[in-house]
Amino acid sequence: MTKRLYVVSFCVYVVVSIFTFLIYGAMPAILAKNGISPREIGLLYMAFLPFSLSFFYSGFVESFRKKYARGFQIINSVGVIGIGLLLFFSSALDLSEHFMLCIVACFLMSVLSANMLIALNGVAVEQTTSAQKPIINTIMLIACGLGGLIGIVVALIIFDFFGWSMANIVLGVFTLLFGVPILLIKITHTDSKVHDNSILKALKNKRLWAQFLILTSFLLPLVLTNSMSSALFVYMGFSLYVVGFLSGFLQISALLLAAPVAYFFIKFFGFKKALILALASEACVLVLLALNMWVWQSHFLVIILMLLNALFFGSQFVFMYSVGMRWCEGSTQSGVDFSFLRTSENIGFVVAGLVASQIIGLFVSEEKLASLQGGNMEASTESSVDSAVNVESGVESIAGVDSIAGADSLAGSNAESSFSWINDAFATLQEIFNQSGIDSAVANGYGWVFVLGAVIAILSVVIVKKSKTI
Repeated sequence: MTKRLYVVSFCVYVVVSIFTFLIYGAMPAILAKNGISPREIGLLYMAFLPFSLSFFYSGFVESFRKKYARGFQIINSVGVIGIGLLLFFSSALDLSEHFMLCIVACFLMSVLSANMLIALNGVAVEQTTSAQKPIINTIMLIACGLGGLIGIVVALIIFDFFGWSMANIVLGVFTLLFGVPILLIKITHTDSKVHDNSILKALKNKRLWAQFLILTSFLLPLVLTNSMSSALFVYMGFSLYVVGFLSGFLQISALLLAAPVAYFFIKFFGFKKALILALASEACVLVLLALNMWVWQSHFLVIILMLLNALFFGSQFVFMYSVGMRWCEGSTQSGVDFSFLRTSENIGFVVAGLVASQIIGLFVSEEKLASLQGGNMEASTESSVDSAVNVESGVESIAGVDSIAGADSLAGSNAESSFSWINDAFATLQEIFNQSGIDSAVANGYGWVFVLGAVIAILSVVIVKKSKTI
């Protein structure tokens, strides 16, 4: 049973992560590339509301799962098929003309995903021992990394070469492929007891609300920075496949490296000191990001500091979940209380995404956005002209050569061109080390977002120092 649960957990988190990272990591860059304003991009994060509100209907999902022997399989099967079909549906939409309809589709995918995670978390708590819980959490973390790789890197590369429709079709295929084990593997629940719904008791608990706000303050600085990072790379002039590489690398490094790093610091410094150190370090990184926006404007520094921010982002979940579990110890409804505290994570994503996009939108006007897009298009056109010249010279060079040699040469040329984007990506990454300069409007908008994040991180340090329950 445990091994089957490991497989299902891995697949569920890959499926959920594909579309969530598409929204969080890839779509801001895609929309920015298509001239959508930052304020409109901020509407994307409304699609995460079902995750934020999942606490309010978690009791119903758990009741269904426990009432029927195959309730868990039904919930996840409906989720996988539904998400896959919605991705295929999105492929038929024009992103510019049907932007709001795309958000509705993302919203529905969030509903299905939230149900899947509620059911999975319930089963994982019930059917794993204390020794097995770290294993299943590690599996989930790796699955998130793989889902992020598909949802960001693969999505942006496919979009850059084949467009929005093909990107969604490919993601839909990946979703259904990873959904096969979910559809086939049976994980049953024989307990006929209906889940005790004590949501009102949690909502009336003032202590829980205070703890909710504290956990939100831990997450806000990091989400403020991460939510519009892929759009920043676009505004800096990077092509989408380079943006995909950078965003994917940042997200995956956060998922795969942050947890063991956080664990090491907790072991070495103790939990509270490690948390204070993490928050203080976050504040320093955010201050450096703001200074870089306004003073140095180094592209290389942006990427290095974003990498550090991504590591803090991943490690913060270790602290948040650990603190939340400590606070729920001894509660007569620890499951409901912890579910309530976890909504701080989802609320943080929604609020931070909206706030960051609105602040940036105050500085980056539609006219400025058009000029930035025009500059990127001009650079792309120059690149296309260069490619055309190379092709023309290549055609001239094979003229007069015998047909067999010419065919071999042309085949080799096609093979090289099919992988030319890889060489272009690495060439661009090499140039990053020496590149500097960011549009003043973009620099001001992002600079103030980073300052706000630093202020919240500093306030969080004060809260942790004064708290006697952390």
